[in-house]
Amino acid sequence: MARLVAGGTALAAALGCGSPSAPDLVLVTIEAVRADRVGGDGSGAMPHLDGLARNGVRFERALTPTPSTLPSVATILSGVGPDRHGVRDDLRFRLRPEIATVAERLVSGGLATAGFPGALSLHGSFGLARGFAVYDDAIAHPIDPEAAADARRGADAVTDLALAWLDERPRSPFFLWVHYADARGPRRLTPDGVESPDSYASALGAIDASIGRLLEGLDARGGGRERLLGGTATQGESLGEHGEYGHGLLAYDTTLRVPLIAVGPGLPAGRRSAAWVSTADIAATLLEAAGLESSPDAHSLYASLESPRGDDEATWFEAYGAAARLGWSAIRGARAGRWKYTASPAPPTLYDVVDDPGETLDRSADEPERVAALAAAYARFLAQPRPPAGESATDRDERIALIGHLPGVPRDFEAGPPDPRRSIRAVTWVEQAAALAHSSRAADGIGALEVLAKSPVLRPLVLRRLGAALLLADRPEDAVSAFTRLEAVTGSDYARVSRAAALLAAGRAEEALALLDGVADGDATLSTRAWLMRGHALAAVGRAEEALDAAERLARRLPGDDAVVSLTSRARAALAGDAAEEARLRQALAAAPDDGERVQTRLALARLLERDGRDREASEVLEADPEPRAEILAARAAIAARRSNPVHAIRLYEKALALRPSARDFHRALASLYELQGRFDEAATRYGELLAVTPDDVGLLVARGAALARAGRTDAAERDYRAALALDPELPEVHYDLALIALARDDDAAAEANLRRAVALDPEFSAAHLELSRLYHRRGDDRSAEHAARAVATSDPSHGLR
Repeated sequence: MARLVAGGTALAAALGCGSPSAPDLVLVTIEAVRADRVGGDGSGAMPHLDGLARNGVRFERALTPTPSTLPSVATILSGVGPDRHGVRDDLRFRLRPEIATVAERLVSGGLATAGFPGALSLHGSFGLARGFAVYDDAIAHPIDPEAAADARRGADAVTDLALAWLDERPRSPFFLWVHYADARGPRRLTPDGVESPDSYASALGAIDASIGRLLEGLDARGGGRERLLGGTATQGESLGEHGEYGHGLLAYDTTLRVPLIAVGPGLPAGRRSAAWVSTADIAATLLEAAGLESSPDAHSLYASLESPRGDDEATWFEAYGAAARLGWSAIRGARAGRWKYTASPAPPTLYDVVDDPGETLDRSADEPERVAALAAAYARFLAQPRPPAGESATDRDERIALIGHLPGVPRDFEAGPPDPRRSIRAVTWVEQAAALAHSSRAADGIGALEVLAKSPVLRPLVLRRLGAALLLADRPEDAVSAFTRLEAVTGSDYARVSRAAALLAAGRAEEALALLDGVADGDATLSTRAWLMRGHALAAVGRAEEALDAAERLARRLPGDDAVVSLTSRARAALAGDAAEEARLRQALAAAPDDGERVQTRLALARLLERDGRDREASEVLEADPEPRAEILAARAAIAARRSNPVHAIRLYEKALALRPSARDFHRALASLYELQGRFDEAATRYGELLAVTPDDVGLLVARGAALARAGRTDAAERDYRAALALDPELPEVHYDLALIALARDDDAAAEANLRRAVALDPEFSAAHLELSRLYHRRGDDRSAEHAARAVATSDPSHGLR
């Protein structure tokens, strides 16, 4: 018999406990929804959720005990907080097997169960799939482990899966869990450190539209049974409050307060409850609705309507993200009613979240008795027996195979772990700098990251961002240095694999191979990213059979993955030739959904066709991409340029740069095309943007000098040429270009000196010999004939004078 509140007999009858007519149970969870975005009266950003609130109960004081998605969902599905289930942050922990999930309880009670998470961070390997007969977590897996926390599928795709399951499910009562992840970051900050509120609102609107479609589908497939539907968020979202953008690092109520709506039998319509409730209460509510017992200390939402928690009933909260991701302090505390006590890190604080919802006034000095009571409650929480946080080696190996080695944290801080509340704004500085480094102002961003890397508090985060930015800026040797420093600070396999990727980009494949061989022993613990890097390194040194073996290992782990298909193609083409591989790639593209996700596969096929001189077919393959990424646009531009269509090539490169403004190879190609079109000033500007990132790049200095000279800006051109010679004095072409500038100024002495230096460095420099011949002829110098003869003798008749 379920534990029921006072008056529970009527409730039991309403719910049909233990009978075949028990209500269907539907749980909708959404990442990163602020409580103030669901108004219940139509004033919020999510009208379908508002409609639910008008038909049921909106709990206006609902809280999650943690602002990170995985531990929050673990709480929702288990009914206990992170202090008991041991899941503290995303990707790094697994729900302990001794903690029962609500799905396990419901399936044992005869309900059909299905879960459709929209985020890779809720993959079944983290322990959440237990009890679900169907758990569809087939979400595209990123090779980069830092992207795993944000990997997701769209709300429409999640809703489609749920509705398809409803069409096929048995007629018995069911428990359906649907999770939407569209509203979470990363949402890029502007250089001023703010993000557009419109981007957040539009994400919420897209989710709400999908929820509306889910509700319509549920109504159409209702089967005459009642339905209990709960909707909540896994956490709120900070939009700059207390210096935080997003969620997971701080524990203010901007991220701990969530919308919570329940609609169904036994729940009054249109009610607003001011009771303090927790997302941990959802599991007990579902069990009660199904007529099943919950734990004696559980408190359902039904119970909260009739006997709300008292102001002295304490609950635990924590934000562990800063500890897991940065090595800073975790934030933990206890709360009871309106009073919220943060115990760690010191000094403790006390806020009255009713009179001071922004948590701006510390009341600890004014309320010593409340501080003492909540400190005692916090101590009792710490003293409770609980499963240890962490993971067994088996658990760890399974997830490494899925997400790769995660970034490490500092081994220690001399002054102890930093307090996230004091250092959070510096995280925003890092993200601002990283955003700049990926924009057209790459030099500014990289410079800012290099300054921030001097801070021990920020160093691990900054070095990760700096290494990635340097790779994108075509500075692989500098990226090797950044990742070497990261490894020294954290000792992490992530840093080693990242260093190997930078070595590979620098053309040092043998060194990359040696490093990857030392990352981990055996197939079990070598991450997907490490295997991918190893495969490309093997291919680069001509060990194609071993590269294919690495690709096939990855294919077993990630069947059909775009990057894996591309690596496999590279190895097979080296072994069997391009012709045999072309058919495989065409088949892979034909079998893939038309969603624009096959970027590497499409590029691999286009490269094969280009190598065979079939540019037109290569263009057709690239143009078939429905939503072309920057790489596809750039590949199309390169073909257009090669086929003497510079105007179209320029247009494509400009589109590619709008998507990836810091891509140096795009800038270089575009600058060259501008020169071909006589747009010399624009070419010089592009070269200047590149030089801002690598000011000692001799080739860029010479290229900009040439563009400036053709634009008639000879003084600026001369400065670039002389800067290039200061870095490398043995550049005959540059001496020749300086001679041309001197000749235009009637400075024959300077012209002669540069021309003589040019032919001394390159005795077969035809054009320099010709100009010397002309110069000497004007002066009546007998050496004119000698250099004229050398000019003719060293020229290639098929190409004219060099």
